[in-house]
Amino acid sequence: MKSNLSEFEKYTGKKQKDVPTPLATISTGRAIALNKKASFLMKETDKHIELYYNSKKKIIGLKFLETPSTSSYSVAGQRRRNVVIRCATFITHYKIPHDKLRYYEVEYDEDEHMIFVDLHKMVKEVSPDDR
Repeated sequence: MKSNLSEFEKYTGKKQKDVPTPLATISTGRAIALNKKASFLMKETDKHIELYYNSKKKIIGLKFLETPSTSSYSVAGQRRRNVVIRCATFITHYKIPHDKLRYYEVEYDEDEHMIFVDLHKMVKEVSPDDR
């Protein structure tokens, strides 16, 4: 029997995950993590991030950089997984809540090459006891 392969659907045997929205997580360890979808907004060559904060609007800005500046943080992790910015002093200085694990939607500004995390746009909260 000769068949046209284009008429068939390929079975991979794997469950397909929904692609999540870009999210940032602020952890109890006072770090900011970007999920895979958010980390792919970075260029391969981006290895550093400058942090900004709008205290009136409660918005964190993360500006991606290829080379370090005097105020930048190194990026830990890989683009294939979460990217982590260990920034305890930033989170403490601006009194950003970190008593629970909190997930926030992010917005990307292509012109500035920045991600913005609006602390009013939390999508999920997990207490340390619930983990």
